[in-house]
Amino acid sequence: MSKSVYWNFLQCEASALAQLKGLYAPKRDETPLLVGNYLHSYFESKVSHQAFLNEHKKQLYKYGNPEKGIKKDYKGANKMIEALENDHKFPLIYQGKKEVIVTGKIDGIDWMGKLDCLSPDKTMFFDLKNC
Repeated sequence: MSKSVYWNFLQCEASALAQLKGLYAPKRDETPLLVGNYLHSYFESKVSHQAFLNEHKKQLYKYGNPEKGIKKDYKGANKMIEALENDHKFPLIYQGKKEVIVTGKIDGIDWMGKLDCLSPDKTMFFDLKNC
């Protein structure tokens, strides 16, 4: 193993340990996650979406000010919302409980997830994806 590969390996382990101990938090671009949450909150309910808008003004709007306009990434999310709203089949199938927490075991290992929408008869679930 070369010195640079070995050094990177050590840095990754040191970084992971520091994160576990709460001593280090890497800088991450949260924009993709927030774009997804923006999309989900819109289809969850008007109240949920407004709460999301109020809570994330700094990230959503230019200079954190709604009067200055929404940032480019969220304009893209608005296009996704518009496309789904203009699809006459989408509102017919996207029915049910929104943002449902589910838990279970797979091969004896506990897991947890969140479904964007669970159909009323619990035979289907939906997961919106954004790009």
